[in-house]
Amino acid sequence: MSDWKEAQDSTGRVYYYNSKGETSWNKPNDTPVELEPRLEECGWKVATTEDGNVYYYNRETGESRWEKPELEPAEEVPREEDERAPEEEKNEPSAAEEPGVRIELLLNSNQKYHNQSRVLNVTVEKDMQAAERLFLRMLKEHQVDSTWSFNRIISELSCQDPRYWCVDDDPLWKQTTFEKYLTTRTEDQLLKEHTAVSKFKDAFLAMLRERNDIHYYTRWPTVRRLIANEPIYKHSVMSEKVKRETFQEYVSQLAEEHKKNYTKTRTAALEELRQYLRSIITDRNNLLTWAELEKQYLFTNARFVANKHFETLEKVDILREYIEIVTKIISDYDSEIDALSRVNYTSDRIARDAFKELLSEHKASIRYNTSWNSIYQLIKNDPRFLNTLGRSGSSALDLFLDQVEEHRLTISAHRSVAQQILIDENFQWNDKEPLANREKILALIREKDQFKNIDPQDLDPIPEELIKTRQKKLEEDQLRLAQLEEQRKQYFTLLLLRVFRQRDTMPPWEDARERIKHYPEFQSMAAEESVMKEVYEQFCREGPALPLNTPGLPPSRKRPLASTVELDY
Repeated sequence: MSDWKEAQDSTGRVYYYNSKGETSWNKPNDTPVELEPRLEECGWKVATTEDGNVYYYNRETGESRWEKPELEPAEEVPREEDERAPEEEKNEPSAAEEPGVRIELLLNSNQKYHNQSRVLNVTVEKDMQAAERLFLRMLKEHQVDSTWSFNRIISELSCQDPRYWCVDDDPLWKQTTFEKYLTTRTEDQLLKEHTAVSKFKDAFLAMLRERNDIHYYTRWPTVRRLIANEPIYKHSVMSEKVKRETFQEYVSQLAEEHKKNYTKTRTAALEELRQYLRSIITDRNNLLTWAELEKQYLFTNARFVANKHFETLEKVDILREYIEIVTKIISDYDSEIDALSRVNYTSDRIARDAFKELLSEHKASIRYNTSWNSIYQLIKNDPRFLNTLGRSGSSALDLFLDQVEEHRLTISAHRSVAQQILIDENFQWNDKEPLANREKILALIREKDQFKNIDPQDLDPIPEELIKTRQKKLEEDQLRLAQLEEQRKQYFTLLLLRVFRQRDTMPPWEDARERIKHYPEFQSMAAEESVMKEVYEQFCREGPALPLNTPGLPPSRKRPLASTVELDY
């Protein structure tokens, strides 16, 4: 009993397979063996491609087809050759007995062993158009599609179909014709190929969905082992590439579904966690540190552990939600403080504006030299002053000092203008009696246009400020002259120390004068010879001379540069 079984591929084509793993498009039995001689009598030949497809071709006409040709019942005609073969064999001498026969057989050996294959005995078409039509028909009958390579055509069709050799020794023409065939295929052919692949994919995906051992993370090598005995995988004529692409599409769908389910579960878990934390941390009075929250309400808490959705969350997710809730509570608290601050700021600003009005009412009493004590007695019982106490921002004293500073700056500006007027008018100062200059200055600046519109109370302090400035300048000049005089004495002493090292034999002043009169230190004090003589006598009365560059000498200091421009204002 035959063990061949019938099955169908994804396109519905019937094929047969046995327990040894062999497949065939036709059911293997004794009929093909008996039928093949009949096909050969009519010029037909049965062949099978490497993919297991059975086709028929006629050696005489060059025609090939996938369907089995219809044959008329052959009449049994007695063959005379068969009837007389035994008699001839009896009457003919053997080749060993007749040397001439043996020689004739050797001479005619090419005919005896001549290969009658239609693939080797083909007629080369001289008409290239006819050859092209023949070659294209061959490609169509063999169901060549875009998955075929030209090398596959050479390896399969060159030894199976004689039409491949319709044009001999021109592989470039054959490749060009093959490419032309691919580009000129009809829409029906493309649709047929696409439909076949689609049917296979649908059946293959249905098989994958029925299995529970294939997940979104399963790899193709693993799946190949799992479905090795599935008929649609084992006996399908589809390429391995199509099978793998179909599997990848299925796995991508599983991964997408897993991602959607995970996202949905995670979203629900985060929302439940948010509500759970908000029930614990209700306001800023119930704020908990992360350590307290983790210890009392999280991973060891029965209510938290009972929620299975929380299993999809990580610790960082819980921490992030905790930070978000705490941040929002703090932000709301800060917003409340800001709102109160704005209200208080408005109230503080109103109080300060009212106090400024109070100060403007006492403007006549506020001058550049007015003290807080003098104005305090006037405003201490006023509600506008009392309302400024204890508020944020500038205090009442600050606002008062601001107005005093404004007056001071105004007086300073007027003083600068008056100082320039004195310089332009070449005003002569009476340094012996400084107060006598006040009336002269006041009379001079009143006549100027710059001071005609100034309040007399603001005009009176200007001469006093000018006199103070003048006295300060004179004091600075005297101090600078005294410093220069003392500096010249020090330089002259150093000169004596360099020139007269041994003080035991000091010459009189007249002789010493002749010796040092060419030094710059002496020439700078030439008009003060009495001072130099006094310094020299003091130098002579001092102890023994000290060696130069000893610690006893005063340190060398760079002389300060004198001002090149002396200002009188």
